[in-house]
Amino acid sequence: MKLHSFAAEILFFSLIFLGFAVPPFFHLAASVPEGVFSEWTFPLTQLVLAAAALGIYLIFREKTERSLIFFPVIFTVSLLFCLALILKFVSSLHFFAHKPAFEVARPSTIIQWIFCLLNFLLAAFYEEIIYRFYLPDALLRIISRKSGSRARLYLCEIFAGALFAAGHFYLGALAVVNAAGAHVVLRRCYKITGTIWCGVCAHFIYNVISLILL
Repeated sequence: MKLHSFAAEILFFSLIFLGFAVPPFFHLAASVPEGVFSEWTFPLTQLVLAAAALGIYLIFREKTERSLIFFPVIFTVSLLFCLALILKFVSSLHFFAHKPAFEVARPSTIIQWIFCLLNFLLAAFYEEIIYRFYLPDALLRIISRKSGSRARLYLCEIFAGALFAAGHFYLGALAVVNAAGAHVVLRRCYKITGTIWCGVCAHFIYNVISLILL
């Protein structure tokens, strides 16, 4: 869907950019409180973000969008997992080895597992909508109002990927690299399948597997 007014399009884009893409930049590594990932509680913030993202999705989604396709989900998860394993190997090398500023703890009770899985699901949902579904295409509509070019298309793709990757800076440099690679894979998944649901499922499954195995 396209907004009828160019000014409305810019205003809407600015609000989403400031509301979703800017806040992660305030999560610098030095400011991450000790034990932030040591326990799992009800993900209220993620729920609010997911609800807002759902509104964005309902406004801009195309009626012709296809339903969930399972093979791309499995393929996408496999690519994400391979990327994570490569980066894990790189991080184990002597000149990269370092003690992380904090550790992500596995849930210890059923309630914590429920909250953890809900956290992962909501985060995957709103991140796929904002970074794969909305930002690249919305920016392209704004800067290519009358005419487009391949250079502008690449610029929009890089812009959205850079925002997503930079939002993981508080997790460390390798997390930024991992997020950048994951964005490319997930964005490609969205473009090929024509639906966000494959990316949401793949993103969620990857996060759960990473918590258990990595």
